[in-house]
Amino acid sequence: MFIGVDHGTRAIRFSSHDEKTFELDRKNASKISFDELLSLMQRYLSIDPSKIKLVALTYSMGDGIHKIKRIEDVENRGLLEDGGAGSYVGGGTHIYDLFRGHEIPTIVLPGIHRRSPIDPRLKVFSHHASPEKIGDCYYVLKKFHSRNFILCDVGANTVSVGVKDGRIIGGLDACLFSPGVYQGPLDLEAIRKTDRGEISANDAFGLGGVKKFTLLNTENLDKKDLVFENRRFSSLKIEGFQAFKSLSLLTAMEASAMEVLVPDADIFVCGFVSEDEKFIDEMKGLLKKDITALGDIASVGCSLIARDVFYGARNILGIEVEI
Repeated sequence: MFIGVDHGTRAIRFSSHDEKTFELDRKNASKISFDELLSLMQRYLSIDPSKIKLVALTYSMGDGIHKIKRIEDVENRGLLEDGGAGSYVGGGTHIYDLFRGHEIPTIVLPGIHRRSPIDPRLKVFSHHASPEKIGDCYYVLKKFHSRNFILCDVGANTVSVGVKDGRIIGGLDACLFSPGVYQGPLDLEAIRKTDRGEISANDAFGLGGVKKFTLLNTENLDKKDLVFENRRFSSLKIEGFQAFKSLSLLTAMEASAMEVLVPDADIFVCGFVSEDEKFIDEMKGLLKKDITALGDIASVGCSLIARDVFYGARNILGIEVEI
């Protein structure tokens, strides 16, 4: 049995390679014991924990490693440094440490960043995608047998990754181009507020999504708006029509930009926003091509990586496996 773990923005997801899945919101994940976690795996994934052969785990930015490694060989949980873009809850850290402290064989996936084997022209950006995007892309590679594609992960934020000839060649990270529902890049207004000390850069990122149509004034800022547990795109209210149109347009523009590197690519959209048929139809109309919607599939993709690494794979989407 092989398990994949996705440290997502809203929740931690666990999947078996036969695509059974459950999730824990990040707050609850920060309190769970290892025995409780194994019990949930047994219940929702229909597995005997003693028969888990390998776990593929993702954590945060993954910018401290550029190869897939055994968890015991990874320093600082695979981070170049602590902090960065996004809210800290503690759930992902706790889950990582649970696996680090027990005997179930576990590998850690890296993020996509400047040290990754990507198109060197894109290394002007320090970071391209967090580790679970490797799981997303591997799912597409294995399930759809596509070797040239663009995958847009649209949820709390938006990240797009290009795969050419079966290798990840780079991506556009959440703080670079299209916003998501809640998080997004800093524009001129956000930079000025940051410089005036009204808001931190990280909090500005946390409010940079299309949801800001309802939060344009600093005085409306509430810290609860920086926490993403159990949020859904449908939670946007009447004001959400403009947000919906903006998110569809900017995600389509991001995918189109990646097509410069991957011409005639297949287009896939994952993340919770991909479950909205109107959003997908809007993107299809803008790009004038077919799009495949996937939902949340990163943890399943990670479980497939665990399976293939266990059986001898030493290169995953161009990323070296060092175990």
